[in-house]
Amino acid sequence: MPNISLSGKAIDGDPDRYWINLFAADSTWQSGEPGNATNVSTTKQGKWLSKPIPDKGVYANDTAGKVMFFFRNLDPSTVKMGDRGQGHAYETARAIDWHVDSL
Repeated sequence: MPNISLSGKAIDGDPDRYWINLFAADSTWQSGEPGNATNVSTTKQGKWLSKPIPDKGVYANDTAGKVMFFFRNLDPSTVKMGDRGQGHAYETARAIDWHVDSL
């Protein structure tokens, strides 16, 4: 399974942009926003995992295990460049889209 780099924007309210890297070796993630903003998420790192249920996708958690991001239908075992989808930034209660930039 490769490292996965995603970018996207909020799809409700202002189209605030973000990026996130999912690292395969240690299942950690790091995110950012232009200008070090916190419009999509104030938490910028943690651990991630892929689950088939209750909703299939990748869950990015903070260090306490609370879900910060959910990337619906993102499957790390079959992901391809250019894949797209939607999800949620729970910390700011924003709907987001995502796009696979690199593997």
